Amino acid sequence: MAAILAAVPLFGCMQWSPFETDVDDADRDVTEQNLRALSARSPAGPSWAFAVISDSHGDHDGLAAVVDAIDARRDVSFVVHLGDLSDDGLLVEYETTLRLLRRLPIPFFVLLGNHDTFSNGREIYARMFGVTNFVVPYGGARILCFDSNADATGDVRTDRSWLASQVAEAGPDDLLIYASHSDREADLAVPDLRTRLVLYGHLHRAEFGIRGRVQVVGIPAPAERTYDRVDVTDANVTLSRCDRSTCRALDPG
Repeated sequence: MAAILAAVPLFGCMQWSPFETDVDDADRDVTEQNLRALSARSPAGPSWAFAVISDSHGDHDGLAAVVDAIDARRDVSFVVHLGDLSDDGLLVEYETTLRLLRRLPIPFFVLLGNHDTFSNGREIYARMFGVTNFVVPYGGARILCFDSNADATGDVRTDRSWLASQVAEAGPDDLLIYASHSDREADLAVPDLRTRLVLYGHLHRAEFGIRGRVQVVGIPAPAERTYDRVDVTDANVTLSRCDRSTCRALDPG
């Protein structure tokens, strides 16, 4: 047995670590790249749409099927992933998800999920995607994407001053959409009259409710190979659940 072990080239096994954070140069600053790409586009008319997905974790087959469905339908301007692209915050998980999302012919934006913070996940996210709080402006709407994950003490990290500053910078006619991974911060958005929609993931199941004039929507994991489409027309927002061939309208019932 000792002779057999001595023959195994163990040195090759030392080239990988679960704590690796060395993101390739070509895979850095993805959010900023996609914001620039989106800024070069504009809606073709008064109505436009974007897709929302969440909690793909290690279900790469499910994510691939959703990416293919979005690509086949060609009815959205960009995609928002609400986080938990990984199970353990590992670089290989980040890289696999990025490769799948890059099959899309449109910009995409990835939020930080709680699983994505495991191990050295926050450092990997910062190198691959950039800041955890950012705004996606498009067609008279501002999608406020923010980090709502807990820190090591269990306290939620939401930077409320950043959110307040972004709301203050929005124009009087801007439509506001809040997007985060956790459902725990949904009430932050409801008081502002310009807010029409709150999106969250984390629970792996679909939820749909109304708080005042604001739709509050939980996005399911891609196990059923579906994604949610958000349609924006002037100051109105409607949602549908879509697969490769059909979309059906969602309502609070």
